Amino acid sequence: MAYFRGERGILLLQNYVGPDYMDMMGHMNVQHYSRLFDAATWTLFTLVGIDYSYINEKQCGMASVEQSFQYFKEVAPGTTVQIWTRFRPINAKMLQIRHQMVMPQLESDMLLAQLEQKAVHFDLTGRKSRPFPETVSETMQLLCRQGFQLE
Repeated sequence: MAYFRGERGILLLQNYVGPDYMDMMGHMNVQHYSRLFDAATWTLFTLVGIDYSYINEKQCGMASVEQSFQYFKEVAPGTTVQIWTRFRPINAKMLQIRHQMVMPQLESDMLLAQLEQKAVHFDLTGRKSRPFPETVSETMQLLCRQGFQLE
């Protein structure tokens, strides 16, 4: 697996914030925070083995059941943001994820926003939660042992 590791966890997304992300107040609109955090979440799912092939073949997927956003600094047009992530399995069916959106700088990263969420693995046919398969659980445990564990 190829990925970037850092103090904040694993780098899952880097994105340029263009003028089309702005709202009437001149800062990034909340819909774009949500979209970027969602893209990072799907990158994490893909990294642990829950990708489009998995969803189609196994008829299982993921659903966010709880989300809490915090906004610390305004994001202006022309900013490059990164999303760093840590996570942990809560039980056999659920993950807790913390995404941190930062503006990378030379000396230190400025925390812009954070999303804490819980996501559940579920059967798309029966519409009920279901344990992660062994391969996905093993990959999550490996990543946690490599330093991406949420404390």
